[in-house]
Amino acid sequence: IIWLAPLAGAHAGYFDPKLKWFTLSTPHFNIHYHEGEEEVARRMTVIAEKVYAEQSPKFKWKPWGRTEVVLTDTTDISNAFTSTLPYNYILLFIPAPQGDSTLNYYEDWLYDLFLHEFTHTLHLDMYGGLVKPFRWVLGRIVTPNGLTPGWVREGIATQQESLTGKGRVHNSFSDMMLRTDLLNDQFLALDQMAGLQFDWPSSNAAYIYGGKFWAYLADTYGQDTVVEFSKRYSNSMWLFSLNNKARKTFGGKNFFKLHDEWKASLKEKYDKQRQEVEAKGLSSLSDVRHYKGSLSNPTLSPDGQTIIYSQTDVHNKPEIRRIRVDGSGDELISKGRIGAQYSFSPDGKKVVYSSMGTYKHYYKYFELFELDLETKKSRQLTTGQRAFHPDYSPDGKTLVFVQNKVDTTRLGLYDFETKKIKLLGASEPWVQFSNPRFSPDGKTIAVSAWKKGNRDIYLYDLDGNVVKQATQDT
Repeated sequence: IIWLAPLAGAHAGYFDPKLKWFTLSTPHFNIHYHEGEEEVARRMTVIAEKVYAEQSPKFKWKPWGRTEVVLTDTTDISNAFTSTLPYNYILLFIPAPQGDSTLNYYEDWLYDLFLHEFTHTLHLDMYGGLVKPFRWVLGRIVTPNGLTPGWVREGIATQQESLTGKGRVHNSFSDMMLRTDLLNDQFLALDQMAGLQFDWPSSNAAYIYGGKFWAYLADTYGQDTVVEFSKRYSNSMWLFSLNNKARKTFGGKNFFKLHDEWKASLKEKYDKQRQEVEAKGLSSLSDVRHYKGSLSNPTLSPDGQTIIYSQTDVHNKPEIRRIRVDGSGDELISKGRIGAQYSFSPDGKKVVYSSMGTYKHYYKYFELFELDLETKKSRQLTTGQRAFHPDYSPDGKTLVFVQNKVDTTRLGLYDFETKKIKLLGASEPWVQFSNPRFSPDGKTIAVSAWKKGNRDIYLYDLDGNVVKQATQDT
């Protein structure tokens, strides 16, 4: 089918043509990686075959031939892409998610990422029954499960990623999101869960609502029902027959009835939580600003009078804004960049932040910026450093930040006078730092760190030595 030909090279433009590429083959995968990713690629050969051994028998499906897997470290984005056209293909953006991401609750980032994406491969690739002759004649364009809404496709993959005990189904952010929506009578209807709406939670709905909905169905009606429904739908030429297949899978109930059951179970759970919290006494809260898009990274000024924050939506360029704590005086400070982790200078006149931009045409990296609140102009502090989450030292002479590496992250210090960077301590593989902050005396750094499957808060000295582990995740 000629019109599908461009899809084969659709992602070729992502990559620097100067990169050298290599391939490791396993019984079921070709792992393609560029220079610098050797250790990640070796790990992926083990992870991929382990996931195949777990998921292929579960879904009762064996994709034809090897699945092509491409690893890339040319961006600081934590994400992935799966396609079955023109062949089974998975693109993995390997940097681990930052601590404030909805993806930040994981056992092993590469494993969870690949588990999610290979579930897509199995789910989208499967076919049978009356679909077979159409697949044989028309080719891979015939993929019934690919026509299901986002809360089915992404929901099933998110439910499967969370069977490890972590993942987005178990993320406290996901629980907070559903609890808030339900208790405020804003719980999404079934059609809204596809994540196609412009307003918050937008595309997040397919993953968070979808994942938790399918987790409820699996826990209530049996884990096998996820695969059973997928098989029924992929074997039928009666397209868009979701409720017909649901009734055959879930005891005669359609998805509207199942959604109502799920909502009722959550209401009982969250009403109980609210009563327990209210019995202990609630702190008084006041709304500063409402917005249909996304408001994030609120940071209080040193004098406690104003808040710097980010504003994003699908219609406009991202904005950095400032508002008084009483909700008055909301103003635009900068447009075109979205800041991550703002930090005020000690005198409150400047703000540092990290923002993603294009580096050497082919790379998308975080860099550090300093924003003058009087002139409303930003200056870029780093180039090609993959630096994010900055924080001013108490004397304003230094920044602490996190630097992305191919298989880990490092803590670093930026000196304003010399403009030089000092990386702290020895590099530890598979460690993800986030949100470092200086202590009031400037002698230690508190930072969120993912190590060996757990995220905790550590205190480091300025030479990169661990002073104390402040929390113990379980």
